[in-house]
Amino acid sequence: MMKMMAVGSFFQIRTEHWTPPKRWSLASKASLILTLPSLSLLTFPWGGVLGARHRRSNGFERKYRAAMTVIDPKLGQQSDLIIKASVVKIAWLLVLLGLLTLFSAFCIQLQPVWGWIGTILFAPLFVLSFYVYRPSATYLRLSTEGMDIVNMGRRFKLHWSDVEGFHLGNVKGDRQIGILYTDAYLEQQTAHFIHDSDHAWLRDLYSLPLDSLCKILNQWKSTYDQRQA
Repeated sequence: MMKMMAVGSFFQIRTEHWTPPKRWSLASKASLILTLPSLSLLTFPWGGVLGARHRRSNGFERKYRAAMTVIDPKLGQQSDLIIKASVVKIAWLLVLLGLLTLFSAFCIQLQPVWGWIGTILFAPLFVLSFYVYRPSATYLRLSTEGMDIVNMGRRFKLHWSDVEGFHLGNVKGDRQIGILYTDAYLEQQTAHFIHDSDHAWLRDLYSLPLDSLCKILNQWKSTYDQRQA
């Protein structure tokens, strides 16, 4: 008991007579501010950002046509295709979240308030992430009528008839696949305050590169349009 009291008094003396450098305070605050947007991964079924707007460049039509390039001629003949999540990409997210948790715990000695806030925020998410980020809980299932977007166990049904196509874009520096909805679909969703045809995105969580995945999605959409014509 005496040893524990001596250790406690030692740390108390150190904290009373030593003020952490300003860079530690800024680092702890910045870590919380910069990582809060990443929590959108736990919010929406498709794992994207809702209401994210961006200005389409002049070369958008050229990039969109390039995305329609056929990768595999036999792909359009399949009735069902499953694109699984990338274990490496998901593992990287777990490592990043774990580092943020350790950094927050380390900041408790330097900035107790911000350190405890970060630890309380990230520690439960780190434990929960082992369940929600399991590879079997995130995948895309493409069928002749549409696509099931399963992200962290939550399912979102997307019909080919509701989209115009898919394209590559950036959301706050994060490269993702944008889903372009039709005007008819947007009119139906007016009650949900969805007015932007480019409001939904697919994050880079899958085993295929984004370029290849975008081409595959556009090919399945094109095959559906040809069958309806």
